[in-house]
Order: sequence, then C-alpha cells, then structure tokens
Amino acid sequence: MCDGNTYEALETMTYTHCGNCLKKYAQGEKFIVEVEAHDCITPEDKLHWTWWDNVTDKTEYIGASLCMDCFQKIFKDALPEATKERIMKEASRTSEDNPGTSYLW
Repeated sequence: MCDGNTYEALETMTYTHCGNCLKKYAQGEKFIVEVEAHDCITPEDKLHWTWWDNVTDKTEYIGASLCMDCFQKIFKDALPEATKERIMKEASRTSEDNPGTSYLW
C-alpha cells in the first residue's frame, strides 16, 4: 500500500535490490550506492555533477544502487578505470550497512 511517500519504496530498495537488473542482494553482497559514488569523485576526475544520471538515464535504472555487475557494465566506457576502482572500493556497501531508517526493516 502506498501512503503517498513514494520515495520510501526507492529508499527501501536501495539496500535490497539493484536499481538496474532488480536482483535481490544476497546477505553480504557488495553493491554501489549512488550518493556515496558521488562522494568518491574528485576534481581531478573532471566529471560534471550529473555524471551518474548522464549514464544511467540511458538504461533501465530506477533505483539508488547498483550491483557490482551492473555498475561495471553500465559505467564500462563512461569512467576511467581508476575512478571505477575507487568507487567500487570506497562506495561499496552491503545490506548490513543500512543506515537504519525505521521503515526500511
């Protein structure tokens, strides 16, 4: 049932399913959270602040996270290898890293 707060469904999905392939994350499986990927970008990367949307708008992406396979596939040609590696290292999370919003669990 939707109570009018449609963002809650998206926030819930962030830590449970890939926003591209909709695969449910296994316990302990690493994935990339969009907002944390943005935090990994440095001025040296010379990316526009819409870098994530510029790429994901061309896909089926509807969520706020990507499984590692989808992240690598979607950003294959869009980011330098060093930037992708930095994001995969620093922005990867698991469902156990959930910030604990009350309606998520």
